[in-house]
Amino acid sequence: MTVLETDRLILRPWEICDRAPFAAMNVQPRTTLHFPHPITEEQSDASFDRIIARQADEGMAFAVAERKTDGAFLGFIGMARMKDAGPGLDGEMEIGWRLAPEHHGQGYATEGARAWIDHGFNVLHLPQILAWTAAPNLPSQAVMARIGMVRAPELDRDHPKVAEGNPMRPHVVWRITRPL
Repeated sequence: MTVLETDRLILRPWEICDRAPFAAMNVQPRTTLHFPHPITEEQSDASFDRIIARQADEGMAFAVAERKTDGAFLGFIGMARMKDAGPGLDGEMEIGWRLAPEHHGQGYATEGARAWIDHGFNVLHLPQILAWTAAPNLPSQAVMARIGMVRAPELDRDHPKVAEGNPMRPHVVWRITRPL
């Protein structure tokens, strides 16, 4: 699994010791503000297990974002192949992030995402990278804009795993294509 470094971050594979800080991040209401429902510790553990399995099976999963100065777990920033998103998205490379609320607004998501985009285009030679989020999630969309992504409204859709009527079901898709 790839390890990337930026000025302030180490973006690295998951380790068992990341389970507790991942759960602590996920159960905070501000973390799940744009999720269809809060995440319980049990759901967080199941998600952690899926990430570890994906990392082992595919060699790539959203990576832990660790602050260089003190080794603090900030959350995750990375790329993974999209699954269960539907036609036009499944199989595409997705960039995504989730940071603990105390680390919001410090430029970490933008910094880490730029490193992954560089890696995706210059090492993996991807033709494009996508991102999607709940339509009300304007902070995440602001990061997408800052990293050079543009809206791809033709790919917008309802999230297939979110119940009808939930305000977080409509999702917007953003894209960045490899420069020629």
